[in-house]
Amino acid sequence: MTNKRDKLNKDSGRGSPVKKTRKNLTNATQTPPLAGASSSVPEEAPEVAQGLRKTNHGVIFQLKLLMLFLIRGIRAGHAFRLGTEMEDIGGKFDDIIFQYEVDDGGKRQVNRYLQAKHKQNESTKITAGQLFNETEGDFSLLKYFSSYCGILSRKDDIQDCIICTNIGFNSDNLLKKEIQLITVNTDDEMFKFRRHPVARYKIEIDPGHAFWGKLRQVNVEEPAKKLKRNATDNEINSFFDKLVFVVNTPNEVRLGNLLTEEVGEYYELNKADFQSDFILRNMLDWFKLKKSE
Repeated sequence: MTNKRDKLNKDSGRGSPVKKTRKNLTNATQTPPLAGASSSVPEEAPEVAQGLRKTNHGVIFQLKLLMLFLIRGIRAGHAFRLGTEMEDIGGKFDDIIFQYEVDDGGKRQVNRYLQAKHKQNESTKITAGQLFNETEGDFSLLKYFSSYCGILSRKDDIQDCIICTNIGFNSDNLLKKEIQLITVNTDDEMFKFRRHPVARYKIEIDPGHAFWGKLRQVNVEEPAKKLKRNATDNEINSFFDKLVFVVNTPNEVRLGNLLTEEVGEYYELNKADFQSDFILRNMLDWFKLKKSE
C-alpha cells in the first residue's frame, strides 16, 4: 500500500501501532499485538475521554468488535493489520479496518471496512427513512456511498464494507419503499456467535427508483485528474455489491461475555475474565492515545 497508507506497519510481528497516527493499523501474526502494552490510562487527550463518556455504550461496542477481530484474526492464522478511527482511509467505514493477506495463487491484501452502530433500545428497527436520510444519519446510504467511492478511488481490494448493529430491519417498511433485503449466506467466521445467530444482508434497490438519482449526484473525486464528477451506475452497483449489513448482533454486554468465553478457550485459562479485561483495557489505552507510542 502506498501514499497515505504508508502509515501502516510493513513489518510483521508483535504489532505495536505506528507512531505517525494515534489509531493506526496494527500488525498481528500469531501473538496478540497488545500483549506487552501498559494498562494505565494515558493522562493526555482529556477531550477524547470526555467524548468516550458521552457515547459510552457505542464506544465499548466498537472496542469489543475490535477485540473480536483481533482474537479471530489470530485464531484463523491470518497475517493481518487492524486499525480504528482512520477516516482518511475508511471514511465513514473507519471503526474497524481489517487488512489481511490472502494467498490464492498470488499473495494479495484484502480489506474489510466496518462501521459499528450500537443502540440501547434494541426494539428499534432500521427503516427506509433512515436508509434514505440525507443528513448524516446513522444508516444513511448516501453518506456511506460517498465514503465507498473514496475507498474505491484508491483501487483497494475490497472484501466488504460493513454496517454492524445490534438492531434489525423493519422489513415491512422497507418493502413498501421498494427496498429488497438479500440474505448473505456465505460463511463469515468473524460473525459466528454461539447461542446468538446474527443476520447478514445486502440491499437491493432498482435503478429506476428515485433514490438512484440521488446516488448519481454524489460527487466523486478523481485525484489523478484533480477533478470531481458525478457517480456512475457501475460505482452504485459496486457499492450495493460490497455493502453488507450485519444486524441483530449481541449487544455490548452480551458481546463482552462471549469474548470472555472465547479468550478462555483460546488461551486455555481458568480466569478468562481477567485476560479478556486486560486485552480490552489495553485496546482502550491505544484507542485513546493521540499518538501511538
